[in-house]
Order: sequence, then C-alpha cells, then structure tokens
Amino acid sequence: MEDLDDAGFFERIDIADWNSLRLAIRWLAYFHAKFMGSTATNLWEIGTYWHLATRQDELESMANSEFKTHAKLIDNVLNNAKFQTLLHGDAKFENLCFHPSGEEVAAVDFQYIGRGSGVKDLAYLVGSCLDEDKLIEFDSLILDEYLTQLKQALIANNNALDFDALAEETTRLYPVAWADFYRFLLGWNPQSWKVCDYLKQKSQIGLTRLLK
Repeated sequence: MEDLDDAGFFERIDIADWNSLRLAIRWLAYFHAKFMGSTATNLWEIGTYWHLATRQDELESMANSEFKTHAKLIDNVLNNAKFQTLLHGDAKFENLCFHPSGEEVAAVDFQYIGRGSGVKDLAYLVGSCLDEDKLIEFDSLILDEYLTQLKQALIANNNALDFDALAEETTRLYPVAWADFYRFLLGWNPQSWKVCDYLKQKSQIGLTRLLK
C-alpha cells in the first residue's frame, strides 16, 4: 500500500482529452494483459458491479425494450468470451490518479475485480469519461489504441496466446459491452448524462450483431 499523492500521482481529471484517455487505455491494457487467463481465485467470479446477476431489481423495473428482452443473451455472450482476464470493475476517471508528467497513471478502488472480457472495462471507461462530442471524435481511435497497447503488454508479459483471435473477439464484443452498459444504465438511471445518441447507436450495433 502507498499514498499515490505522495508518489506523485496527485492530478485528477473529470473529462478526458485524448492524452489522458490514452494513458487510461494503456493502464487497462497492461492490467488485462498481466492477468489474462486468470482463474480469479478468491475474487468475484464475474467482474464489474453492473453485471446482470447483481442488477435483477433494476432489470425488473426497466421499461420494456429489446435491451431488457435480450439482457440475458448480452450477459451470457460476454461471460462466455474465450479470452477472459481480470477486470478492474469500476474503471472510471474518478478512480484514476494521473502524474503531472503526462505519461503515467495509477488506479484505486479494486473492490469489483473479477473475471470477464476486457471490453467491459473499456466500454465503461470510455462511456464514463467522455461527453458525446468526444465519443464521436475519438471513436475510431479507442479500440485500435487498446489493441495496440494490449499486444505490447502481452509481449512484455511473455504471453504467447493467439493475438489475432483475441483481437477478433475483442473487436466483435466491444459494441456488445456497450449494449451491456446501456442495459445497466436503463435500469439504474435512464436520465444519466452518459445516455446519449452515441451510446444508443453503439449499443444497437452490439445487439444487432448478437441477433443476426
């Protein structure tokens, strides 16, 4: 344990720009790479605090929609991803501490760590730190940056898994993770500022992909 402020990570950021988001994505990628394939011994079986098993009351109270109808399908597909790692589970900017050098970031609040596909952390991170204009601006950069950093991190950890297969699954499931995040928000707080047209469109892509 250490005091991150004393260690130099004393900057806090509310709304990300590309550099701060890139650092956060890199942190996630290296965290996911380090624990790729983990059995999550003595941790939550499923990571994140919004996964469906923990949100049955919200699901019941949701207005009828295709995201309510297919909530179990979305959840099952993510939970049965081939490439499972440990998820931070609450990877929002409020839980990230930035170094003034602009090159490093550290994280806190690991109470929701458990297994899952890394895209769940990624979609939650992006959806929690960017307004809609930034989501649109950075849309074409986010997944590529994550995969680039993930590949480098796996090499650094001497993990020789089939990266092409991992990249294919990650790309396929990324919008599905958005659909899962949207399902959570519809049950928890449908008036949240995070619910925007970008989120709805990304989520629809994910759900449509599952129903084909």
